[in-house]
Amino acid sequence: MLLSPQVGNGGQDHGVWGRPEDVKGPVPVYVVTPEAPGSDVVGAMGATLAAASVAFKKVNPEYSEKLLAASIKAYK
Repeated sequence: MLLSPQVGNGGQDHGVWGRPEDVKGPVPVYVVTPEAPGSDVVGAMGATLAAASVAFKKVNPEYSEKLLAASIKAYK
């Protein structure tokens, strides 16, 4: 199963003081695959999406459903 790519590099991201929009140059992209596992990151992402779904349930039910669906997709 291939999940959405995740962008980020701690050294690069925190090495520049400024807006992300102003950063020039290549930005690394990381993808979770069986060969490059990241179940801890995906699990945390799924839990966060599920918690946000609960938070938005009363104020924006449509968005809450989208968050829940994304959480379930990350879990599978």
